[in-house]
Amino acid sequence: MWRPGGSRTSNFLASASTIAAALLIGLSQANPLAVLSELPDPPCSATSNRTGTFVDLHSLIRKGHDDNYLVSGYDYNSNFTLNICAPVLLSDNLDFHALSDAHNISAFYQKGGITYSLGRASSTPKFRGRKLILEYTGGSLCPKLDSNGAPVDGKDNEDGYRKGALLSFTCDRELIGPARVSFVGQQNECSYWFDVRTSSACATVKQQPLGPVAIFGIIFLVALLVYFIGGCFYQRTVLHARGWRQVPHWQTWLGALNFIWDAIRICMFSVTTLCGRAGGRGRTGRFGGYAPASGEGGGFGRAGFGAGADEWADGEDENRLIDQLDDEWSDG
Repeated sequence: MWRPGGSRTSNFLASASTIAAALLIGLSQANPLAVLSELPDPPCSATSNRTGTFVDLHSLIRKGHDDNYLVSGYDYNSNFTLNICAPVLLSDNLDFHALSDAHNISAFYQKGGITYSLGRASSTPKFRGRKLILEYTGGSLCPKLDSNGAPVDGKDNEDGYRKGALLSFTCDRELIGPARVSFVGQQNECSYWFDVRTSSACATVKQQPLGPVAIFGIIFLVALLVYFIGGCFYQRTVLHARGWRQVPHWQTWLGALNFIWDAIRICMFSVTTLCGRAGGRGRTGRFGGYAPASGEGGGFGRAGFGAGADEWADGEDENRLIDQLDDEWSDG
């Protein structure tokens, strides 16, 4: 049968104190950044495994009434239309070459009256070394190559290779606007490269589920737990204290609680007194504790005199309570 003060209680307190101390040591030595780096990145963002740099490209996505990114092809004799981390807008109205499903297309161009897809949307950029890239794959079929490795117009390859695009992001804090996309080059009309200069590609702070304040708050709570459990264990086993005396520094805590309770009582009494006085004014009229007698132009009304007497009595009660609290505080 369990009895207070028995060996089971002492063993329980000792075990709890040991566990709390181990938790405190573990939290104090934990690296919050290491925990955060293991969390999956949000869509359209990436964390470098090499440097720990976090980049969020979500602001570059064109949505709703926004226009797509229009990129000049210069000597390629074709312009490109693309979006970042999302499909291009109004792509359902287009008929893409050698592509049955026109949904989720992120980049395309038109050449010779034919629309070619450069790949489907991807929201998972990644770091390759120090460079941040985003790949689109699964576009239209690549052209067939002749014996010299040159593309053959009007013929698709028979191996199923499809067009793709590679977007390389460069940090530019001085750029005015969200992003500037430039066409870099292509190979065999199958692979296309683009450079995206934007301030969104600069390192930023990753959203943390637990901030530094919350982490240190947890450490503080564990330390407080160790203080109380360890103190109770010491007071009970070494000093053989019982009841409230088991709490470490119980006199200090008791004094603080008494002070808070006295402050609450004084505040409640003051609020009650003020409410009573406000109610008295509402009954006696605009002249405070006095009111004109019925049928007379001036004189002391009974209601006004009674209200004045009530206020005087309330003041006496308040003074007596304050004197009583002062005596109790001095004796404590």
